[in-house]
Amino acid sequence: MFDRIDNLFKVFPIIALGLLSLSVGCGPGDRVEVYPTKGVVLFGGEPMMGGGAISFVPIDSQAGKAAGGTVDKEGNFTMSTYDPGDGSMAGKFRVVVMQSTSDEIETVGDTDIEGAADSEAEAESTVPVAKRIPFTYADPANSPLTVEIKPEGPNELTLELSK
Repeated sequence: MFDRIDNLFKVFPIIALGLLSLSVGCGPGDRVEVYPTKGVVLFGGEPMMGGGAISFVPIDSQAGKAAGGTVDKEGNFTMSTYDPGDGSMAGKFRVVVMQSTSDEIETVGDTDIEGAADSEAEAESTVPVAKRIPFTYADPANSPLTVEIKPEGPNELTLELSK
């Protein structure tokens, strides 16, 4: 029995050290520095229609995390990593762009079931087929678009998407 306790005391520091090392990197002091990053998404030389979402996914196994943002209906975006609009970390990224091609369907509460049956409408397309970006830009593994964010800035980007 005492051998088990002795073994436990020998193993416990290793387990405690392992758990402690797992918790390192979870606090706000471990944030990677980010740099203001904004820009415009163009498709066919014009601002991308419909708005959508944009993400910067690290290409290399660099420390830090991806950044994301919303693309407005004029194609403008501002990247966020930790806080809204704070920017992106420095490095090389694959750019993922997802386009909104239709308006959201208006939802009806549970209290108006009859009205809901009458208003079963499909989402109305707001982006003509010719203005829709290729799906490859929405694939984090295959998007052909890359950017490099530099600490010295300015990181004001014009992202030209092609067919």
